[in-house]
Amino acid sequence: MDAGIPKLAMTSAPLNPYEQPLELGGVSIRQDYEGRYSINDLHKAAGGLPKHQPAFWMANESTKAVVAALLESQDCTREPLKTINGGTNRGTWVERELVYHYATWINAHFFLKVIRAYDQLATKGIVVHEAHVDRFANDPMKMLEVIGEQMKKIMGERDAAQATILKLKEVPSEPAGTHQYPH
Repeated sequence: MDAGIPKLAMTSAPLNPYEQPLELGGVSIRQDYEGRYSINDLHKAAGGLPKHQPAFWMANESTKAVVAALLESQDCTREPLKTINGGTNRGTWVERELVYHYATWINAHFFLKVIRAYDQLATKGIVVHEAHVDRFANDPMKMLEVIGEQMKKIMGERDAAQATILKLKEVPSEPAGTHQYPH
């Protein structure tokens, strides 16, 4: 590395500038300069409950076994789990396999969110089941229609959620202890 050019320690964008960052529940999961993911960001995305703190997960025997297996694998080229104490890059950074492991440790619903987020990232949001590849290859306009319908559905769900949030913000809150319950 050139001594005059500082090495970036982490980025909110992935290492490949042509891909989207991994997002879960509105939380962008940062990556370090070696491509590991922030387990601290995953903790926030999972709801941030104290019982799901990364320290508890790392102390788990199952987690230690997965880390050991990753270290023993032939394609392991760096630490699969790296903790940095202090500084602007503090936190714990993990390989993709450990992201999956952490997600299963949280619960099945969060695990599915993680898998779906990775699938979305890997396919750039366009998924075609192999049973339909030939049909779409022969009729690309049909594929565009299907994608368009999916986009409309997602946009409608997003707009409805945003409208609900705005309505909730408009409702005045009552001072504590002043609510009148019907008899």
